[in-house]
Amino acid sequence: MERGHIALLGDSILDNGGYTSGGPDVISQLREMLPPSWRASLLAVDGSMIADLPDQLVKLPSDTSHLVIWRAWNSCAARRDRSPTPY
Repeated sequence: MERGHIALLGDSILDNGGYTSGGPDVISQLREMLPPSWRASLLAVDGSMIADLPDQLVKLPSDTSHLVIWRAWNSCAARRDRSPTPY
């Protein structure tokens, strides 16, 4: 059987354990759906921004075969707060 390793990078969209009120978080749901020979690593960190992506990338396990990268909300919100014109 094919083996794979998915790494999740980004912010609280993927690192959402603190927001599920006891329900399954993204990484738990993903691990349940994967074949037994596959792994999943959560490198995403709640509150991180685009500038934090390199810090997450250096932590990639050497056997990573697939990446899921979510980069939007925190960086957009920070940009919106600094922008004199609305989007």
